Amino acid sequence: MQSIDQETYLEVFEQKLHSLRKLISDLARGLPPRMSEDFIKGLKLITDAVETFLHRRIESLKTTFAGNLHELEAQVAFHTKVALQILGAIHQQYLPLLHAETQRNEYLIYPSIEKALSLFVAAGDVELTLVPSFEYNYAFEGRENFANREIKLLEVHSDQGTREALAALRGKTPLKRWITFLHFPVADRDSALNLCVLTHELGHLVDGANKIYEKLLPIELDKASFDSLVDVRCKALPVGEGPKSGGPQLTFESIFTSPHYS
Repeated sequence: MQSIDQETYLEVFEQKLHSLRKLISDLARGLPPRMSEDFIKGLKLITDAVETFLHRRIESLKTTFAGNLHELEAQVAFHTKVALQILGAIHQQYLPLLHAETQRNEYLIYPSIEKALSLFVAAGDVELTLVPSFEYNYAFEGRENFANREIKLLEVHSDQGTREALAALRGKTPLKRWITFLHFPVADRDSALNLCVLTHELGHLVDGANKIYEKLLPIELDKASFDSLVDVRCKALPVGEGPKSGGPQLTFESIFTSPHYS
């Protein structure tokens, strides 16, 4: 992979970008009117931001390394690979949600869910989508300011001009604060009783949107009591089955950026 020249990397990026944009548009056409409008706008905004980021960074690099072509090529290749990784993440993490929405959705229950939600969360703050799945899981997946957060990550690694260009992109495309998805098993689509489980999943959205958890739980755990609890649990486990150090740590943020399954 190291032998690939910068022009080839850039060609791959342009091809992936074109393919991703076409796929988003094709999936959007398969949706009923007004479904997931802000989610689609957010996806397009992120792809525009990645393109802006890469092109502006390359122009800056050409100035910075004008007298060092070897380093210029290495830097262009590096930044292009970063941009390709972002496009890959969009393809793997976001587009499956959009694809699932193109399947037959249970729109008959949507008005009831929307009415219940309006009692707790401002309608202008949330875009809610039902996502049928062949996995037997009910789940809530909420993404707060998802497009802006992705773009701000690019801004951190940008020069002043690029930051301003990315900020301008964010500013001209206002999106709803919460882009949310309720996952449910297709097998339960005709069961009013089983679909009541969705009210539990809506509770996660109400909790996250109104920050109820902040009023009920400390943001930082008491270290002494937590260590004591872990120690007791570890002693109760067979030897060799205790928690491993260095693994991912649970945070409050992860609760609201990853699916919460029931």
